[in-house]
Amino acid sequence: MVFDKVKIALGSNSEPKKAGVVRAFGLYCESVELVTFRTSGISQQPIGWREIRESLTKRLDENPSNSEWDFSVALESGIIPDALQSGATTLADAKDKGVIDLSMAAIRDRRSQKTFYGVSPAFVIPTEVLDLMTDNCLELAEAFERNYDFDAKGRSGVIGPLSLQRIRRTDFEYLAVLMALWQIVYRISGAPEPRDG
Repeated sequence: MVFDKVKIALGSNSEPKKAGVVRAFGLYCESVELVTFRTSGISQQPIGWREIRESLTKRLDENPSNSEWDFSVALESGIIPDALQSGATTLADAKDKGVIDLSMAAIRDRRSQKTFYGVSPAFVIPTEVLDLMTDNCLELAEAFERNYDFDAKGRSGVIGPLSLQRIRRTDFEYLAVLMALWQIVYRISGAPEPRDG
């Protein structure tokens, strides 16, 4: 194991987020202690890389116990318009160009004060769901629930019912954290530094 014990402050009380963080850090740690804290003023539906990253930064900055934990972690799900083609700047413009949903993680190392980012896999949001979102000012989960008649706000999220429960929201959170965490683990594990050029 890379760490004997880590203390983590997570800017959310979401069960899928808590499970994803513990699962990812558990790959490298004998013991994971997790405390959560509430954040305010976070967008319910971040759209675009900038809004997702702003939400992550706000979650990290609102950690009331930054000096008591090894790592502060933030996770944010968001939708990326125009992910598959170019030219769209809004959801309405992007409907036929490919809009994706994903999770992004940020891990701030208390000692170095460096922040490391990771991104989960993504899935394409169907056009009919985007129509409901733009025409009725709905969030992603609400639009899926209305279009597909299933619970999209539970632990499995939207992807659970879509994948017939083979993939869950926790998996997205876990992979986003893992994609940020490897950058920390690699450096402190004594692995060789990358070669120049």
